[in-house]
Amino acid sequence: VTTPAVPDDMADTSPVSTFADAKGVVVYSQATKAEQKAAMKFLYYVFSKEENDIKFMKTTSLIPARDDSTTNEAFTSYFEANPAMKVFAENVATAVPSMADADFNNIQQLIGEDALTDVVNGAKKPDAAWANLKSGLEDYLKK
Repeated sequence: VTTPAVPDDMADTSPVSTFADAKGVVVYSQATKAEQKAAMKFLYYVFSKEENDIKFMKTTSLIPARDDSTTNEAFTSYFEANPAMKVFAENVATAVPSMADADFNNIQQLIGEDALTDVVNGAKKPDAAWANLKSGLEDYLKK
């Protein structure tokens, strides 16, 4: 496994864990039972076939959450054509997902709306955005 970029004082640490930025799937509660069943059937189709994982990678440049992509022959040609992506795939096994909290999406939204977007768009300086975000998170966590 290739060591991902980490701070210098962690360079000799093994294994190094990386952040897993999972992409969620939502089936709305308002969906009918038939729509929910169809959604599950579709998800099974998508996640049960290697060729769908490969198409997903080619389309999105996102690595599927599977430990065998660098050793599975089905993925060989993709990683030969995209060697930088193989480095990410080698680290899936030690990736740590974001916090498991029912309010995670709300917290992420606060981070984006109260800080990150404004900094990226030049509407706020980082220090001001951090202060705004900190205040918003503190208020949110007090609820």
